[in-house]
Amino acid sequence: MSNKVQYFQGIVPLSGQRSGAIGIDLELRNRIQGHAMTDVGSRHYDRWSYLPEKKEGMKRWAIWLNSVVSPIENSIHDQKR
Repeated sequence: MSNKVQYFQGIVPLSGQRSGAIGIDLELRNRIQGHAMTDVGSRHYDRWSYLPEKKEGMKRWAIWLNSVVSPIENSIHDQKR
């Protein structure tokens, strides 16, 4: 198995269970991922960009992702030695 495959084995897409566990709710996750909000309130009245909330959600996800990737990176570097 190549190092590239080993590296990506432990990485998974942002799922609902994981994002909820790290404090990103479904609505914010949908906004981060660019899903269309089609309800009347969102389409006609909600003009807020949610940028501060999106930044906070991405920050939380980045911290979680780093905690997953760092051990994998370390194990790959140890194997090369």
